[in-house]
Parts: sequence; structure tokens; C-alpha cells
Amino acid sequence: MSVFNEVIDIKSIEEFNEIIENYKNKPIVVDFWAPSCAPCKIFHPIFVEAYKKWKDYFIFIRINTEILPEIAEHLDIISIPTIGFIKNQKLIYSHSGALRMNEFDELLELVKFNIENETRNISAIYS
Repeated sequence: MSVFNEVIDIKSIEEFNEIIENYKNKPIVVDFWAPSCAPCKIFHPIFVEAYKKWKDYFIFIRINTEILPEIAEHLDIISIPTIGFIKNQKLIYSHSGALRMNEFDELLELVKFNIENETRNISAIYS
């Protein structure tokens, strides 16, 4: 059952910290984006569509890096769009660049598989 009824646009560092603390046992997908980023705008509907399919497994949040650069900096996110995966309050994997729906779906499936099987090296598998 989904915890949230929509993709969450993070408005503050406090809100981000609250979500990763309260839902540390549930994987969180983070879309790091900015309004000035054309690929981010193209990826946004794909992110929302993926939420509809995957909302029972992942929490989906978006972080505008122009408003909250501190979060991206803290997680060593250096380009946008970047998709990050957080579990147990740690960034477990990130992917830079926009993805097509089928690619994003494949990545979500792979991350889910690796979390469930406690595989640590996602980047070695997804390249």
C-alpha cells in the first residue's frame, strides 16, 4: 500500500530529513532536477508515470536543486537530472541523465531486486 498519494516535491531540508528518517526501511526514489534543465522537464512525466506503477514499493520524491542545493551537495549529486535511491538513510545508487520509461522501469526493477537480495553493487550490474 502506498504511503503517499503522489510524488512529493520536497520544500525544505527538514521535510527531506523527516521523510528519510520516518521511512528509512522503505526505498526512496529521488529525482534531482531544476526548472532550467530541459532533460529534467522531459523526464518529469516519466517519473510520475513510474510512481503510478511502483508506488507500493518505493516512495517517490523530487528535489529542486536550485532551491535546495544543500541536499544534492550532501549526497554528491553533481549533475541533473539524477535519480537517486535512498534506503536506511543512505544513498545506495544514483544514475545521471534522463531515461526513457522502459529504461527507468528496468532500473527500478533492478534496484528492487538488489534491495530484496541485499546485493550491494548495483552499478556493476547496471552499466
